[in-house]
Amino acid sequence: MAISLRSIAGAVLMPVVAAVGVAVVGGVPTAMADVPETCREHRAVSVTCDVRSESIGRDISVVVKPSPTPANGKVVQFLDGVHGGDGWSSRAMEYVADDEESIVFPSADPRSFWVDWDSTAPNGLEMKYETFMTEELPDYLESEFGVADGGRNRTGVVGLSMGAYSAMNLASKHPAMYRSVLALSGFYNSQMLAGRLAVDATAITHGEDTAGVPWDTEQSRMRDNPWLDVANLTMPVHMAVATGIPDPRSDYPLRTTVDGAVIEVGSLGATAAWDLWTRLHGKDNVSITYTPVGVHAYDTWMNAAFRDQKLYREFTRF
Repeated sequence: MAISLRSIAGAVLMPVVAAVGVAVVGGVPTAMADVPETCREHRAVSVTCDVRSESIGRDISVVVKPSPTPANGKVVQFLDGVHGGDGWSSRAMEYVADDEESIVFPSADPRSFWVDWDSTAPNGLEMKYETFMTEELPDYLESEFGVADGGRNRTGVVGLSMGAYSAMNLASKHPAMYRSVLALSGFYNSQMLAGRLAVDATAITHGEDTAGVPWDTEQSRMRDNPWLDVANLTMPVHMAVATGIPDPRSDYPLRTTVDGAVIEVGSLGATAAWDLWTRLHGKDNVSITYTPVGVHAYDTWMNAAFRDQKLYREFTRF
């Protein structure tokens, strides 16, 4: 039987760890002493890891907040919006630092929509984020952080804006993996007007070299439409959207406020349509919070998830 260097290192370090009083659960220290070689320190409780994706053909940057009890197999994925970066971890970490789940904040290319593109993007890059999120990242969490089965069947997904659609889409396509959804200010029908504007118009009006749409055909677009897969959403689905009326507590610049108000009104219409659609399908597992003030911006999402409505705590009861 082959013995890995990681196993040897673990055997050598165990007495040392016990001597200094650092708890070890499931083979992974709760302190940040045993960081995988693919990772570097991010904050006191988290690391930034370069996760190899064979489907995409390059490393994907993922901030990981390890679990103190990885054997429980609980994982939370945070999906960001259209710009694809990692705006979540710098804002949410203080609220999740002590949580039992293994929490990941992956970065993506702009306008990836967290799906597997039919063709390469205009800049020649592969976009296979559905494969990455549902196969490669769980494999990595299992091998490098000791997460039981990589979190398969015990994963929750949080998304905002573009990521809200993506969270719903991933959960509807992989219901055996995802146990809870939290979607903030999204659209949920990629074939109707709001969804087409969110995808196609965004790709056209943003000049980055990744601008493009994921699907080559209407049939392919249909496969990434959670509206049509609503029957698969058997897990708790928590949602929130605001009215587009600026929150007096926020101090965004005028341009952000105006643009955010218009986009949030669009999200409000898309969420209300989803509300009606799920009710017509008898989905009593879907709960939607309509907040009276807020534009399409992080203050609104942080208030919904962690501060005012505290929906994240309900979401993590899976």
